[in-house]
Amino acid sequence: MAAIENMRIATGLKEALVNAGISFEKILNSPPSEISDILGIDSYVAKLIYDEARRTAINEENITNATQFNQYISQNDLF
Repeated sequence: MAAIENMRIATGLKEALVNAGISFEKILNSPPSEISDILGIDSYVAKLIYDEARRTAINEENITNATQFNQYISQNDLF
């Protein structure tokens, strides 16, 4: 699974998330308002964090799927 370190957000926000004990999964499974309350930040910043976590998760899932597909192709000598 993706990690906070892979997100494209300010280093200070990454540090705040880690210091507060907020995992990548927690970001994805919580409403932005909860992240906002925990960190004491504006709700629009929490929404940006949430949106970036989703983008990161989707991109990393696509990379994993592409890698698995390429391995399958090469293992089965399909092209």
